[in-house]
Amino acid sequence: DLQLGKTLDDIQEALKKSPYFNYRGPKDVSFLPLRSEPVIDTEGMRYIQRGIFQFREGRLVAIILYLNPKYLDYPTLFQHLVSRYGSPMYLDPRSCFWEDRETRIALEKPLTIKFVERNILASNKDGNASLPSSPEEVARRGFLDLF
Repeated sequence: DLQLGKTLDDIQEALKKSPYFNYRGPKDVSFLPLRSEPVIDTEGMRYIQRGIFQFREGRLVAIILYLNPKYLDYPTLFQHLVSRYGSPMYLDPRSCFWEDRETRIALEKPLTIKFVERNILASNKDGNASLPSSPEEVARRGFLDLF
């Protein structure tokens, strides 16, 4: 039920029912600075430590999952993704990704997986194809700009 392209309401309902998240409702919904796009930042349960769900134009465009190293490890998840999607399109010591016409799946160390709509990657203002900044990265940059 947690799929890219769904609405905020659909994702909130799915999170309420999910056994993998401790979704607290509106307390977990915020807005990105400089944009009025909602972000759900919720605590996970067991396999997932934390989940971030970013929206653009009312639709879910990115899912970032911080996985729990007590229950999963990078090699296991990498092997699972290879068995499901084949060899990654990109691979280096810190990350790898798979993509099709619509979606990029990125696996990053220490243990983060990201699902992102590819049209979001292509629509960045600077023309570089990168994942949307997470709320903590935006806050970190804001803090550094104070100096």
